[in-house]
Amino acid sequence: MRGTRMPLSSLRCVKVTGALGVLFSKSERFKMFRKIFTSLLVLLGLSSCKTSTPVKAQEVDLVDLSSLAVGIAGDEPALIERLSLFVNDRRGYFQKYEDDLHERGIESGEDVSIEIALIDGLIEVEKIAYVDHAYEADQSLILLDRLSNSKLSQNECFSQLQDAYKKKGEYNAIGNFMHDEKIGPMPYACIEANGFYLASIDESSDSYPLILVKKDGRVDIEAKAKSLGVNIKFFGR
Repeated sequence: MRGTRMPLSSLRCVKVTGALGVLFSKSERFKMFRKIFTSLLVLLGLSSCKTSTPVKAQEVDLVDLSSLAVGIAGDEPALIERLSLFVNDRRGYFQKYEDDLHERGIESGEDVSIEIALIDGLIEVEKIAYVDHAYEADQSLILLDRLSNSKLSQNECFSQLQDAYKKKGEYNAIGNFMHDEKIGPMPYACIEANGFYLASIDESSDSYPLILVKKDGRVDIEAKAKSLGVNIKFFGR
């Protein structure tokens, strides 16, 4: 599920595909070429991959990180297992998720930040809408509706927002509606009317790793994120 029309587990960076992929197949030769190619893209600033600031394994409290993950995603054993591996065995974590990490330009388990580990874990269990700033706004709403277990779409404001975004044609990009209403309505009133806040886990990229936080859970999420040094940005009117 990669490409311009980003689904829940969206395009996180440039990949080597097409003719080059056919030429090198999945061989070790191809993997080595991809590592070199991806590293060059990151160095040249042509990739949206983000390595973020690495945090040593012993500096991450698994209880706090697991608590934050549960606050965002609910009970997801696969997510907790993945984060446990990240905290307790960076080398094992890197070996298990090497291909995805190389796509981010990450060459070592010690270079994986808490934000990256959390975001990638949430992508795996489909509890985050990871979209590029240019992704269609109406389609972004659909991804957010999935995170809400279809609660957003039960409100009339949801379809009204979708229609408003579709009418913007080439300007129908989620980034155009996140910070002002010059082009069209921001989505926050509708989201908040359904009991959620829209937030993003900051990985310092031009993508939006979007999550929905229940209104009564915001203070707790902010406190847990702060204790871990994770910046979760809440959007609003």
